[in-house]
Amino acid sequence: MTENGGWTKKQLAEWGIPFPPPQGWRKHLEAKWRGEDVADLPRPEPDQDALF
Repeated sequence: MTENGGWTKKQLAEWGIPFPPPQGWRKHLEAKWRGEDVADLPRPEPDQDALF
């Protein structure tokens, strides 16, 4: 955890959370740790305009 109370990109990656973390990532992670069968979190798609 950072000094400001957030999580680093590296730590999120170790937990399998994409960056930036999508809405609901904490509940997803909690369910995963409880052993529940959860679907993968959606990974943000880059904006096509940003590629040009």
